[in-house]
Amino acid sequence: LNWGYCDQNSRSTIVYTIQIFVGSSIDSGTNSNVKIRILGDQGATNDLVLSANGFETMAIKSIDLESIDVG
Repeated sequence: LNWGYCDQNSRSTIVYTIQIFVGSSIDSGTNSNVKIRILGDQGATNDLVLSANGFETMAIKSIDLESIDVG
């Protein structure tokens, strides 16, 4: 397995749908940047930003992100 970054110039892209469910506990949200890195059998994406402002308590979000296909 290659867990390094994929060469983004030579790879096809795909749309990933990320679903976020934040808990209901006090202070379970965040005001920070939230990022994700997707790992696959053909490598990994760079960090993808889910939110620059964080997520509130009990937030439910579905976010589509286009990036390289990592398998």
